[in-house]
Amino acid sequence: MNHHRPAPGPLTPEQQQWLQHTIETVGWAVITTALQAVSVDVPFAYTVGLTERDLPELLIVGVRHDTAISLLNDLARRANSSGPLLHGQRLDDLITGLDVLILEGPADGLLRPSAALYLYGPGAVRLQQCVWPDPDGRFPWEPGYTMHPAAQPTISQPEPS
Repeated sequence: MNHHRPAPGPLTPEQQQWLQHTIETVGWAVITTALQAVSVDVPFAYTVGLTERDLPELLIVGVRHDTAISLLNDLARRANSSGPLLHGQRLDDLITGLDVLILEGPADGLLRPSAALYLYGPGAVRLQQCVWPDPDGRFPWEPGYTMHPAAQPTISQPEPS
């Protein structure tokens, strides 16, 4: 399902109505926006509505909006049917040919799901990020990561193995 709207600052009545309708109909909405990083806009997308199901909201950074919407809808369906994803969980079936990692972290840093925080309040929102590797399979916290750090800021890191 391709449910998205540009990210709001304070929600207008129309945005709030759209969010509530989409959450009631689908179970969640996907918001697309951009982070201002090093004079470049970095795509950023997150869910709103999973909090109502006692699940963390999900986010992804640095991925085209159409791809982000598809990936977040897939992850939200998985969490909704099987329960929350786990911090450090590796998924090899979300993006063909790539493993991604799920990270848990605070909803109050650079990667703020503002619409979810507006609707539910900061104390109610939990957050998980889908993190993708560089072309060599390295993640942002690993030595040799080839992408610019601003391309994919993260909310945390996995536990050391």
